[in-house]
Amino acid sequence: MAGHIETPRQQIEHLEKLRNLQKIAAANGYPARITEFIILSFVGEQAPKPLRRRVGRDQPVLTDALLLTAVSRLFLGHWIPNHQPSWVKLGLAGATTALGWGCNDIGGTLMEEHITSMAGAQGGTCRTAAELRGRSPPWAVPPPSATRSTADYRSQAHQSRTSRYPSTHALSAKKC
Repeated sequence: MAGHIETPRQQIEHLEKLRNLQKIAAANGYPARITEFIILSFVGEQAPKPLRRRVGRDQPVLTDALLLTAVSRLFLGHWIPNHQPSWVKLGLAGATTALGWGCNDIGGTLMEEHITSMAGAQGGTCRTAAELRGRSPPWAVPPPSATRSTADYRSQAHQSRTSRYPSTHALSAKKC
């Protein structure tokens, strides 16, 4: 979660911890690594009143999310290849904007989403694969099928770390 009571320094410290974890995993040849980074912006419309007063707002501030997205992409570099906005928290228009600020993956459909909507988010809880594909940038690799194997996923994650073209994740054919 980001954009509530943490300071910019704390955000950078968190990013540094993530980057160091990736470096350790790579140095030791660990097969499991972080393959995507998603900033989950604070939604506090239904949060306890003392927290809402402390934060001073109920919905994410898109500008703040975009700036953190850009810093995260620069800071994490090739260590975490895929960066994804949360369209549930930022709305589909905000998430699409984030694609120009360092994100390379619009995300996927959701089976069920309650936490963010119960918190008061206004981004929606359901998007079809067609809606999300329609928001994918022209430079993105076409989404693979939703039936790929874990080995395919690891191979794609490795390729995205070594390729100049970002990857996207599978989108299911879910209907809302």
